[in-house]
This record gives sequence, C-alpha cells and structure tokens, in this order.
Amino acid sequence: MNTEVVLLTGGGMDSLVALAALFQEFDRDGILLLHANYGQTAGPREWEAVLAQAKHYGLQHPIEMLLLTLYGSTMTGGEPVRPDMPHYVPNRNMILIAYAAAAAARLDCHRVAGGWQAGDTSCPDVQPQFIHLVERALQVGMDMPFRVLSPVGPLTKYQVVCLGSGLKVPWHLAWSCFEGDEEPCGECLGCTRRELAFKRRDNNAEADS
Repeated sequence: MNTEVVLLTGGGMDSLVALAALFQEFDRDGILLLHANYGQTAGPREWEAVLAQAKHYGLQHPIEMLLLTLYGSTMTGGEPVRPDMPHYVPNRNMILIAYAAAAAARLDCHRVAGGWQAGDTSCPDVQPQFIHLVERALQVGMDMPFRVLSPVGPLTKYQVVCLGSGLKVPWHLAWSCFEGDEEPCGECLGCTRRELAFKRRDNNAEADS
C-alpha cells in the first residue's frame, strides 16, 4: 500500500496518541513513522520507543532521520535561548516538518502529522497558528495540496491521556523523559507533566466511581 501519511514521532505520549488517532482515518499500512535525531539527550531512548511502538502496532519499519545538531536548548545539552522555556528547541518543528514533507513527497504522499500538543504549553511552534502557517508555506513552496495534521493539537496533557486511554494505547512504550538514562528521571518537565496528567485522570476516575 502507498504511504498516506508520514508521522513525525519522538516516541512520547503525544505522538503515540496521535498515531492511535490516525488509525481512525488511515490504514496502518499507509502510515510511516519518521523519527528525528537532532542531538537530543534522550535520542537513543526515543528511538527505542518508536521501534517498540511500531512493533506493537505491526507497522512497517520506521525511519530515523539524522540531522545536524540543533542548538539553544537544554534538551540538546546547551544554553537555552529562552530561559523561560529551557526545553524549547528553536525552530525545531519548522525544520522537522520541512524535512518530513520532502520525504513524504518522494513517496507521493502529501500529508505530514505530528504529536504537537498546545493545550497547556506556551511553546510557539506547537500552536495552531504556527501549524497552519507551515502548512500554507508547504503548499506554496512545494506547489502541492500539502496537509499538516495535528491529531492532539488543541488538547491538554490530561486530555491526551484521556484520549489515549480510550484508544487503549500502550503507555508503557512511550518515553517522555528528556534525559536518556535507563529509567525516567522523574524530575524533568516531560516526566512531571506525564505524572500529573495520569494522577488527574485517576483522581477523576475515583471521583466518578
């Protein structure tokens, strides 16, 4: 089957739920996973998570794209250019979406998707306006009817957990930690947001029971 959508995935919660959501619209054989190695500390653990998720869902072997190291973030071991958002990687999503779009076009595919989640974060390159503008830029620059899909775009992390639980995603296969150790650090923003989202889900479930 031809590739219908290329999903940029970091192996975390958001892209895992985005993957499960895409199954509602596309056949699994038409979904290609694309993981970016841009020098992030958690890169090897993210790639392991992507491989495990692909195996779980019976997807074709994912592709890892190797890029030049991106700078200006603690996630790539450097000084953040935005002290208020130390984990923000400047221009990361612009670069990754453009790369993914080029890879998709080579496969005669005009859709790129990602787990960009904007509901409770101020990062500028996950916001709906940014995604819309990038989509328009691809349409003009590639002269194609390109689409950039964001299945969990407007959701909060708690809502992502609720959606994913409803879709029965394998949470244990998602790597959320910004570090690359054997076990999640439990202290970074990725770990704490994950923990809080699951606690809220569980507390609400208890209240409803």
